Amino acid sequence: MTRRKHRKSFACGHRGLGQTCQACRQATQRQQQAVHPQRLQQQQKQRWRDSFKDDPIDLTGLPKHIVRQARQVLQKLDQGIHYKHLQDIRWHGDRSVVRIPLGRNYRLLCHISGQALQPYAVLSHEAYNKYARGTRR
Repeated sequence: MTRRKHRKSFACGHRGLGQTCQACRQATQRQQQAVHPQRLQQQQKQRWRDSFKDDPIDLTGLPKHIVRQARQVLQKLDQGIHYKHLQDIRWHGDRSVVRIPLGRNYRLLCHISGQALQPYAVLSHEAYNKYARGTRR
């Protein structure tokens, strides 16, 4: 005949076998697993916000895919790739301004100073139209 094991009453109020309360241990593990993705998400957001400090122009407030494209173009310009290889379009009125498309709805505007290309703004297509018409300079 087998002996019956004695159940303990733990400090938390649960009853069971063993040294610690399994119900409380599982509950704390579930809480930690639920908090962990939130903490990761907060860290990712903070890293994204911090990444804007390194940009030569203000890219805040733009969609993520446009920010990534703008950073790729800026990196290519820093590497010395000529702007003509980036689907550039020079302005007719002011030949020192170069427009580089970033997707369908955004444009990166740059000034040519000597041999260097100085980026100064990323505009949506609507804001670019206002800028090109001369209503916003």
